[in-house]
Amino acid sequence: TDRSLFPKIYELRGNTFSKLNKFAEAISDLDAAIRYSPSDPSLYYEKGKALLKLGAEQEAITILSKAEQLGSLDASSLLSTLIK
Repeated sequence: TDRSLFPKIYELRGNTFSKLNKFAEAISDLDAAIRYSPSDPSLYYEKGKALLKLGAEQEAITILSKAEQLGSLDASSLLSTLIK
């Protein structure tokens, strides 16, 4: 099995769950993607957005901060609206 595809598969499924408003499922898949690709900022960004939709703002800020540290400009922008 080519495990190099696992992060993308989990990311795509996680993003699909988010679009279907199934945020807990999205977070589960994004966590799996992060395990395979822990330096991908987009995974943390998407997880942070899903956490926000679940109302877990503090956890989302932590995850979005990680995305920002890894270079996500989208996470920086979103964080600027959350942290006053």
